[in-house]
Amino acid sequence: MARNLIDHEHDPLCGRTNGPTRGRSGGRWVNMQNHMKLKVAPWQSLKTRLTLFTLAIFLVGIWALSFYATRLLKSDMEHVLGDQQFQTVSLVASQINEELQVRQEWLVQIAQKIDADMVSKPAALQAYLEQRMVLLQMFNGGVFATGIDGTAIADVPLANDRIGTNYLDRESVSIPLKEGKTLIGRPALGKKLGAPIFSIVTPLRDGAGLVIGTLVGTINLGKPNFLDKITQSHYGKTGGFLLTAPQYRLIVTASEKDRIMQPLPPVGVNTMLDRYMQGYEGYGISVNSRGQEELTAAKGIPVAGWFMGAVVPTAEAFAPVYAMQQRMLLATLLLTLLTGALLWWVLKRQLAPLVATADAMATLADSRHLPQPLAQTDQGEIGLLVAGFNRILEKSVQREEAMQRMQTMMERTESMAHLASFQWEVDTNTVTWSPEMFRLFDRDPALGVPNLEGQAQLYTPASTQILFAAVSKAVADGTPYDLELTAVQTDGQQRKVFAKGFPEHDGNARVVRIYGLVQDITERQRKEEKIRLAASVFTHAREGISITNADGIIVEVNEAFSRITGYLREEAIGQNPRFLKSSRQGPSFYEAMWRDLTGPGHWSSEIWNRRKSGEVYAELLTISAVRDAQGTTQHYVALFSDITGIKDQQNQLEYIAHFDALTNLPNRRMLEDRLNQAMATSRRNGLYGALMFLDLDNFKPLNDSHGHSVGDLLLVEVARRLSACVREVDTVARTGGDEFVVVLSELDTDKTKSIELAAGVAEKIRFSLAAPYRLTVATPGQSLITVEHHCSASIGVVLFINHQSSQTDLMKWADAAMYHAKAAGRNVVRFYEPNMPAAHAN
Repeated sequence: MARNLIDHEHDPLCGRTNGPTRGRSGGRWVNMQNHMKLKVAPWQSLKTRLTLFTLAIFLVGIWALSFYATRLLKSDMEHVLGDQQFQTVSLVASQINEELQVRQEWLVQIAQKIDADMVSKPAALQAYLEQRMVLLQMFNGGVFATGIDGTAIADVPLANDRIGTNYLDRESVSIPLKEGKTLIGRPALGKKLGAPIFSIVTPLRDGAGLVIGTLVGTINLGKPNFLDKITQSHYGKTGGFLLTAPQYRLIVTASEKDRIMQPLPPVGVNTMLDRYMQGYEGYGISVNSRGQEELTAAKGIPVAGWFMGAVVPTAEAFAPVYAMQQRMLLATLLLTLLTGALLWWVLKRQLAPLVATADAMATLADSRHLPQPLAQTDQGEIGLLVAGFNRILEKSVQREEAMQRMQTMMERTESMAHLASFQWEVDTNTVTWSPEMFRLFDRDPALGVPNLEGQAQLYTPASTQILFAAVSKAVADGTPYDLELTAVQTDGQQRKVFAKGFPEHDGNARVVRIYGLVQDITERQRKEEKIRLAASVFTHAREGISITNADGIIVEVNEAFSRITGYLREEAIGQNPRFLKSSRQGPSFYEAMWRDLTGPGHWSSEIWNRRKSGEVYAELLTISAVRDAQGTTQHYVALFSDITGIKDQQNQLEYIAHFDALTNLPNRRMLEDRLNQAMATSRRNGLYGALMFLDLDNFKPLNDSHGHSVGDLLLVEVARRLSACVREVDTVARTGGDEFVVVLSELDTDKTKSIELAAGVAEKIRFSLAAPYRLTVATPGQSLITVEHHCSASIGVVLFINHQSSQTDLMKWADAAMYHAKAAGRNVVRFYEPNMPAAHAN
């Protein structure tokens, strides 16, 4: 039960004891024996706290200002020093880039004068290189040439002893051999020189432009070289320069010689280094791998893909700032002491009236007489304090009366909120129930209220044991309890209830009663279980789920959404789903979607969206509108799964069904479709078309001599040459083996002119296919050899236009014409004539 908030028998403000008292209208109060004057501990004094608080604000302000000024000065110095450092490193990087370009251009010019004949005669190549003294001026590590297999065949100077050494394991040699491009290689330890080197390598080509070897210029970093201006220079007193190859995470050379050819620290150790590695050019501050803070600047060297860096410790760069910080610290300390002393003196004077008033209030509180309102002589804050004290006296009685009214109201409210109340008298073992308790337990009020032992029939055995244990503890030590129990109604139905008990003590601190509340929480738990189940499904579903409000703004997504799209939950919430659009569907697609959602309220289809990484993916998407009882849309729920793999498999199967796996040309099935289109176009616009049948001559000997892998290389090259001879509207197909078909569309309305156009294309094809084939293959030992083969083609041609000839007829006639081309000596073009006999097997 509710108790009075103000107990006059224990209220120190009123000065009452458990002795005789009188009512509010008369009588006398018991006098107290002593009056106490207010005493305040020094650290609880308002004066002390105000002083410290104000001083703290002052300290924060002045220290913040000092910190801000220092940071601003340091930032300005960082910009100035950083700009100067970047300009210096840019100048050095430009010089190095120019030096590398000059050496690369010289090497390319000399390589262009070396032909296949010279490569096949190492002595001649050696003599040629020895006459080019400029090479030794440019490359202090010498210059050597290799053959197609990467083995050195000429070397200047010969003292380097590199002839016969194979360098194919070096990327600087293998890449120019394979890709035919000039590059600056990875710094490494020279095989023969035994010193750190890097090389500039350019390919050697024959008259047809095929790579036949390489020319390698070497910079020996262990000897004097054009990069010594770095290793012999310092930046500032303790700083220096570094030339770095980011593609190999390697230091090429540096002011500190022990860092030459050393690997860079891993990603994440030095933030500025990581930015430079990603192509950033500029300056910044970071902590290096040795834990030293430094100011750095970097500029790229485009010709090599390297960058030039300058480093200086911040302790040296910002030494003037640090000196100024120490001076500001001393000045701030002196100003703090002066301010604290002045503030203490001011507060002591200003708070004196307040202390006097507090003493007077303490005297009144200890008075044996009924407290009287204090005289209000001050109109400031102290006057407000006195007025507040007088108001407390006035409201104390009003508050007690209000509590009585509140308890009556709460008893009425319990029934409305389905809250049942009870009270158990410990000494008499009697229990009192509110009406709501009878409804909760489905008990007839005529049966009365069971005592504590009788409560066992109201709960399951397990819940009864829990309840009795809690009650025993409450009686023993006054501990309140909050319990979830299972109640049993008279019909055997079980309900979940929440019970809360509050022990009440007498004057001797003994528990004399327990009162509390009981609430039926069965429906609430059912709803919570449904919510938990829905949340579990939402969280663990493999399909992505997103929920938007009626305006289409995302309010929740599940983990699968983040896994499929790449966007975290925090990144997606608040966005419109259109941020995932890939732009593969047009406006009409989305208009149809919204018609279904605003009408039936359901839409499902395939859609292309874009992940956070930029990758476009296919998904199967279903969207449903969630509406209230009035039919108003409250939310939209989207359920989707990634079907990109399925789409890729479909596309791959579609491609395999229509294209030749070796040459990537249309196969026979695709050819039929393309020929049908060409014939339909010819009938529609009256323009002639042509069908060519090609069969390779001298193909079988290549397979017999070198195997089918070499034959496949020739077929791929034939496909490339055929495709280069026709237009985009034409079709080149492989029908099997060494047979190819070409369909020419939209030639001319005049037959004679069309024959001339078709014959021109056929001759172009015949000439292209007759050119020598140089096929590079790997031997069993993994070395590369070039096989040269001569092969031609016999070509049969038939024209078609607006007539009823079938596709089968055209193929048969073109085949017959090709047969006559072979009979005429091969490497010949023949047009079909009606009197030609059908083709025979080759």
